[in-house]
Amino acid sequence: TVTIKNNGTGTAYGATGSDTLPSGIAWSISGPANGWSIVNGVLTFGPADLAPGASASVTIVGTTDAADCGVVPNTVTVDAANESNDAAITDDNSASANVTVECPDLDVDKVADDGTISAGEVAAFSIVITNIGDGMAYDVSLTDTLPSGVAWNVDEVAFDGVAVADPDALCSITGVTLSCPDLGDLAPDAEISIAVSGDTDLDDCGTLMNSVVVDATNESNDAAIVLNNSAMASVVVDCPALAIDKDADHVDPVIIGGQIGFTITIKNNGAGTAFGVTVADTLDPDFTWSIATPSTGWSLVGNALSFSGNLAAGATSSVHVVAPTTIGDGDQCGLVPNTAVLDHSSIDPTPASASEAVRCPDTDITKTADDDLVEPNQTVTYTIKVKVVDGPVTDAVVTDTLPVGQTYVTGSASPAPASVSPDGRTITWTYASLATGDPAATITYDVTIDANASGAAQQNRAELCVAEEAVDCVDAIEIVTPQ
Repeated sequence: TVTIKNNGTGTAYGATGSDTLPSGIAWSISGPANGWSIVNGVLTFGPADLAPGASASVTIVGTTDAADCGVVPNTVTVDAANESNDAAITDDNSASANVTVECPDLDVDKVADDGTISAGEVAAFSIVITNIGDGMAYDVSLTDTLPSGVAWNVDEVAFDGVAVADPDALCSITGVTLSCPDLGDLAPDAEISIAVSGDTDLDDCGTLMNSVVVDATNESNDAAIVLNNSAMASVVVDCPALAIDKDADHVDPVIIGGQIGFTITIKNNGAGTAFGVTVADTLDPDFTWSIATPSTGWSLVGNALSFSGNLAAGATSSVHVVAPTTIGDGDQCGLVPNTAVLDHSSIDPTPASASEAVRCPDTDITKTADDDLVEPNQTVTYTIKVKVVDGPVTDAVVTDTLPVGQTYVTGSASPAPASVSPDGRTITWTYASLATGDPAATITYDVTIDANASGAAQQNRAELCVAEEAVDCVDAIEIVTPQ
């Protein structure tokens, strides 16, 4: 409001007023003009006569914008044709007033709720808009380019910590663009917070970048002001890298009667947790399987071994399954192959195989003489043959017992025996190991029929025993009859 007044006792003739108004604002007179007018940005009065004590006031208004932020100064000067030039009289012929235009300064911050997650977990961002300026921010808006490939949701919109009932009424997501076109006005130091989230999957592995921009209709475009109107944040989505390995307990075959087993190990070599990992393994039904030591996630029902669970980055999970073998069960002899299959959404089904071998050794022994009908003092040659099936067998011992009426011919045996009893009737051969063969070993030796041998049949018995408990001792009998 500008007022020109005659404070003197005489009429002020040709009184004038002049006020160059601040540029950049469209000024207008509000209310009665009272002799005042605006021409080309200058507010003027008169010339007009003012009686003693008379005054003329005018109110001018203008709408500011961001370009007007700061102090808006204004000075008016008045004069009259008959006013003295004495300084004491003219010292009030000008007056100044300032209007401070307070402007907003929006600051936006965006952070990931969790900067590193595993594929399958929720990616979430929190956005906070704060008015750090001195003036009200009008018609605040936000645009946010979200990472593609994720179905994003607006979880919350809150003003100074108070959430609105329907966030979708203020913000919407179209494609990958989050738009909040009218968040209303924001007072100094007030804030608006927005939360968005979406489920990730294996296609999102890597870094999800996100940028947001905010604005207000009355915020300055000055680079120093709008520098904080944008922000970026990212979420690293880590993915798993799964592998499976299967090992048999033994490299060499297991002799029937022993225990066989397998160890299955799965490992996550990736940086992200693997959710919903499964392993399926159908074990040989000819055996009775058990888990040697309980292991989390693994179960065995009948001969169906399985795993179900999550596997953290760098983690491994192993299970050891075992089964006894039964002497006499021919179905368990031979190769016992096994395959476990690892499955997860990140990979194709991945098999791992290993085999145990069950060895079922067997032996037989035969004994023959080169003559069945013999004469006194005759030399008879015996031949012993050892048969080994699915060898080797170890610590084999062949024991031959001569009947009364026969005498061993010293030095005749091939190979030489390990021992001969003092009476010469028990001859023993030993073998550390005998491989599969028919024959696996052949023994020959000579006896002399005693001069006084009667006509009774002479029974000669050879026996074979081995260390393997699965193999029984076997024997063979040969009969010669003196004439």
